Amino acid sequence: MMRIQFLGVALYTALFLPSCGNSVHLQNITSISEGENPCVRYGCDGKFLAGVKWTDARGENAFVVTDKRIPAEEGENQILTAFRYAIHGDKPKTIWQGVYAAENWCDEGEGIVGEIEVTNLNEDGVAEVLFVYNVEGNCDASPKEYGLVLHSGSQLYGIMGSDDLQANRGIPGNGEMTLSESFNSAPESFRNYAIEVWKRTVPRD
Repeated sequence: MMRIQFLGVALYTALFLPSCGNSVHLQNITSISEGENPCVRYGCDGKFLAGVKWTDARGENAFVVTDKRIPAEEGENQILTAFRYAIHGDKPKTIWQGVYAAENWCDEGEGIVGEIEVTNLNEDGVAEVLFVYNVEGNCDASPKEYGLVLHSGSQLYGIMGSDDLQANRGIPGNGEMTLSESFNSAPESFRNYAIEVWKRTVPRD
């Protein structure tokens, strides 16, 4: 499989459930349903997967993730797009968009993996959002690639790696986990929480 990976396009700061982490200053965290026609409401494109909305020190916010498939010469391109919005009255404004894609020749990617978490780890009143995803499907028993995104304000942090189920597939070795350099200057709570989420979300023996 030929993987095409983009680690987000920063316009300024992902989805299923409210976080069980620190939620100081966060209010009204609720899931967005497909029945709310979120892509009509907010202007995203693709097939709606899930979303969340909440209120923090910057006002009302929403986050939506969609999935799009585009035929390729062999297989198809699977494109996962995450949109974060600031909402002022009836006018949503896109303040961040991340695109994560792969060209899959046989199996499709899982999409969003586990919960998308809304937290306030540094207690500044503005939410961080964090999610784990997989868009690269496997055609064999090789390790499956995963990514983690943590977005805070104008900063993007990420982890790339693979599951550690290789032993069950008859392949020696352990799962990989590589943190982006941006974590070097991040609050320690961001790094620690991202690693915790990775370890409990990415499949392990």
